[in-house]
Amino acid sequence: SSRVLKLETERKKKEQEAEEQRKEREKQREEERKKQEEAELNEDEDDTPSWQKKFEIPKRESMNIPPGMEQMLRNDPEVREALNDPKVMAAVMEIFKNPQAALKYMSDPVIGKVLMRLANLAQGQPRP
Repeated sequence: SSRVLKLETERKKKEQEAEEQRKEREKQREEERKKQEEAELNEDEDDTPSWQKKFEIPKRESMNIPPGMEQMLRNDPEVREALNDPKVMAAVMEIFKNPQAALKYMSDPVIGKVLMRLANLAQGQPRP
């Protein structure tokens, strides 16, 4: 009888511990969900345009980017849109490192157009 009582007490204790663990996991999931919602709200309040979040324009010093070109890259909607394409971004980065590389990209219909736009921007010309 005392053995049965002892076993019953241990079973109830284990059930309580399991229930407490379940509640703790649930509480952690709820906290994570709230943090995620808060992060999404903060992201919505962030005025940074979505295109700027998609790529990082390299540091001018490390890429030989001409002075003022960084701002042109950020401000021109056509260029921003094109730089969301990884192929275009890779080509532009390569060209900033080695300007002679532009020659191999000029015949590409997408990259060539972006390069012409960048050249016009660099010369202070309006959109063709």
